[in-house]
Amino acid sequence: MNRAARLQPYLLMAVFLGPLLLAAVAYFAGWRSSAAPHGELLDTPAPLPELALTTSSGTLTSQDLLQRRWSLIYVAQAQCNLDCVEQLNRINQVRLALGKDMGRAQVVLLYTGPAPRLPDRADVILVSLDDSAGRAMGEFFATSTAGDREIFVTDPLGRLVIAYGPDVARRELLEDIERLLAVL
Repeated sequence: MNRAARLQPYLLMAVFLGPLLLAAVAYFAGWRSSAAPHGELLDTPAPLPELALTTSSGTLTSQDLLQRRWSLIYVAQAQCNLDCVEQLNRINQVRLALGKDMGRAQVVLLYTGPAPRLPDRADVILVSLDDSAGRAMGEFFATSTAGDREIFVTDPLGRLVIAYGPDVARRELLEDIERLLAVL
């Protein structure tokens, strides 16, 4: 038997078992993929309360406003000022960056006080937190996550999935939303 014929079974084992061995070493060495979300991923998605909320025009929304589409929700901590409007604009740009999937997401602002003045082309649903249903919704977002979270993502089933702090980058938010849209 020549030398090449003797090495052939070992080469076949290396080709087939090599990737498995590398994966095991990487796993036990603690290497993790960078596919983790940039925000606070809730272990158990919290179902949103089904409430008819008041819009900026004074009309009531349907109870399933935050269902059937992915919702990017911005909860203004106080009266919505210029910084709030800029943050809302950044969130709306993330929705626009989804391209053909843009229709699968909506941007919602939960605010207190007078309705903010938004640019004419802003496609944002404005919901007041000043009535009892609004206060209940605001309380839900305040108690569902830890820390100073302001931006939330809910799935089409009406469950809170991810929460972000005020300093999240558009690119990070976009990456997470694209990942979620690809899965569901």
